[in-house]
Amino acid sequence: MSTGDELVSIKKPIKISQVYDSNRYLLYGLLKKYPVEIKDYGVVKDKIKSIEKKFVEASLNCDVLITTGGVSVGDADYVKEVLEKLGKVNFWKIAVKPGRPLAYGKIKKCIFFGLPGNPVSVVVTFNLL
Repeated sequence: MSTGDELVSIKKPIKISQVYDSNRYLLYGLLKKYPVEIKDYGVVKDKIKSIEKKFVEASLNCDVLITTGGVSVGDADYVKEVLEKLGKVNFWKIAVKPGRPLAYGKIKKCIFFGLPGNPVSVVVTFNLL
């Protein structure tokens, strides 16, 4: 799933201050080469309750949850906070550029990867981890 109020479907025209939600499609392509079942949980807005609801739903139905965006230190970056509330953060931030903001942990039995929002950082962190 992707997080962010600024994200717009690739099927719609964007307005000023919006960006296309390309990371979900990028991750889908990266994951297709592995023997996994992919479940797309769409885009969740930058609201703590919305993120929490989606994380609970996905963690009950998936072995691994991968998100993009919301893991840095901005005013609307709530992924790490929600992960701490629902489960455990094993580490946050890595010494890699691009790709420094990253959250890794667990929600019950579900392994969690919170990747950055930048598409290049998504590819780098996905391939490394």
